[in-house]
Amino acid sequence: MSARLPLRLFGWLIVSLTAAGCASTAPTARTPGPVPSLGTSLETVHEAANPAPQTKTPDPAEGTRLFQLALQQLEQQHTQQALRLFEQSAEADPTQPATQNNLGILFKQTGQLDNAIAAYRQAIERRAEYPDAYYNLALAYRAKGRFKEAETAYLEALKTNGRFADARYNLGILYELYLGEPAKALEQYQAYLQLNGPHAKEVSSWAAALERLVPKPAAPSTPAPQAAAPSPPPTQNAQTGPQTSSSTPGGASAPAPAQPAPQSVPAPGGAAP
Repeated sequence: MSARLPLRLFGWLIVSLTAAGCASTAPTARTPGPVPSLGTSLETVHEAANPAPQTKTPDPAEGTRLFQLALQQLEQQHTQQALRLFEQSAEADPTQPATQNNLGILFKQTGQLDNAIAAYRQAIERRAEYPDAYYNLALAYRAKGRFKEAETAYLEALKTNGRFADARYNLGILYELYLGEPAKALEQYQAYLQLNGPHAKEVSSWAAALERLVPKPAAPSTPAPQAAAPSPPPTQNAQTGPQTSSSTPGGASAPAPAQPAPQSVPAPGGAAP
């Protein structure tokens, strides 16, 4: 698993040493306040995977050199210089998915959403199982108002890494606020709570509110009593009358809602959330 350089944006790009990934606006029913909209951390290791068809021979050594220079520029908060160096690294070695993911993050941070989406898709073409790139793509789609495409990208990230807590968190908010699907939002919040994510306290209150709104599964209907078979007629001087059935089937209780258990899928190398 490769080391990564975490990146946060509050107004402008600020490089920090903490993991990033939570992004959204708190649901309106809960007196919302802004939650930082962040992409996942930048990749810091240059390794090619699933190379795309090329028109010229890749130069991995030059790509790696430019990649490292770009990271140095980011450490000095020189975003535009880093962006240019990542672009040059991608030209020198177009096979590298991490470079495309980093480009996407910087494009999004500088307001170039269409370029960010294109870069994330390029990263995914080069590494099919890349949860960070899918997650970042979902954030960019959501920022563009393309909510169904954001849903698909979040689900793809979770397909590869079911323990991606930030993806659960943001997908839950997407379902609740943007797609109007509270039952699906509740499912994602519950999965997030099972992962003990950093926002567990607030998510727990959101889930509790949705549990009061989302209808519980209906109890299975009780089958009607079957008519008793007629007793045979009494024989020779029998003193007993015909027997009747007095049994009544008991009612069945409603099943408890299923608790979604996130899949334990290890993150691929260089793509841990």
